[in-house]
Amino acid sequence: METTKLELYNFKTYDASLQPMGYGRRIGLHVSGLVKAAVTAITGETPKAIEGEQENVRSTMGFLWERALEYAFKEYMQVERKGIKKQISAELDGVIGTPDGLSVKDNVLEEYKCTWRSMRRWNEDPEGNFLYWFMQVKGYLHMLGLTRVRFFIFWVNGDYTYKPGRGPQVTTQEFSFTQGELEDNWALLMAHKPKAKEEVHEDQ
Repeated sequence: METTKLELYNFKTYDASLQPMGYGRRIGLHVSGLVKAAVTAITGETPKAIEGEQENVRSTMGFLWERALEYAFKEYMQVERKGIKKQISAELDGVIGTPDGLSVKDNVLEEYKCTWRSMRRWNEDPEGNFLYWFMQVKGYLHMLGLTRVRFFIFWVNGDYTYKPGRGPQVTTQEFSFTQGELEDNWALLMAHKPKAKEEVHEDQ
């Protein structure tokens, strides 16, 4: 038997339309950029890949999970959850938002997440332990004039207890926010707009 050297596969990142990440994406300041700047200022830590991990693997797995919801569960979703609008785009105060989906029948924003983090952290304090996610979805809600979000989360390693029935799990949970909470979050994001715009210019 002959073989070649074992090598890491170089994952490229694609958006939901299967175009290379950034290709065709509207140029400008996105909610994700504001959230990154705000979370960095609040926690003192810059969201980044874990040192030593293969580049783009986590983001690619998150992308694949979203595609699985859209395709592998398509027939089921058509029966159970009709009227899910995809590829939404919103703009407010010069900021662009692209949430995952919108349930048209009940006006609930939908976000699909794939994570290796522990379910225990979610159960203890969802917003406190997943600040980035919540600041992002609250920004989207404010832009769209909505107040509710429904998360679908694939917990790759469950709660890390490795007990029977506690392995990989998929959960769904809905959260509602007051207008005041959404406005406060938006004001916080806007306060970090200058810093986020600097980073956008550096990347372009």
